[in-house]
Amino acid sequence: MVTGDAIALAKETAEQLGMGTNILDATIFEFISLCMMTLNKLKDLANHILKVNIANLKKSEASVRSTFNPEAICDMRVSIRRPRAAIKTFESMIPTQSKKNRTKLQKLFHVRGQKRDLDVFSEFILHAINATSISFPKLNRQIDKAQKQIISMLTSKSYAGPDWLAGTIKSYVNQAK
Repeated sequence: MVTGDAIALAKETAEQLGMGTNILDATIFEFISLCMMTLNKLKDLANHILKVNIANLKKSEASVRSTFNPEAICDMRVSIRRPRAAIKTFESMIPTQSKKNRTKLQKLFHVRGQKRDLDVFSEFILHAINATSISFPKLNRQIDKAQKQIISMLTSKSYAGPDWLAGTIKSYVNQAK
């Protein structure tokens, strides 16, 4: 039973009427309402954070598609990490697709990581021997292979750009409401 009056008075009255003494204060509904408003604000925040991170991912993807500059690869890896972290953070508000989407981002991150590691290694060698350029056929083949893997992933049906993630955010927020 719920009362807006004094709990002690309500318990005494309920006991006299044989209704039981399990009485709740009506302010519990105010608390529940406040919790629901907070939850909706958190959902809006999660939606905003994911949208911003996906916009950044789109920008970095465009840069990677146009050039294989090591900095563009690094920027894209950073822009992949952020939505991955946001999805993990808001996992309780995001339905079952969250794990699947984090896995896709992980694969994308891993492919970029291979290319980034080769670029760093190549720069290290050039710096160590104090040269501006040098040809290492095997290293160059590995870099070319990593670039082809990136292009393959960016053009695959399973990736199809950051829009696959952007489309699921709408469903996350709608399902979580």
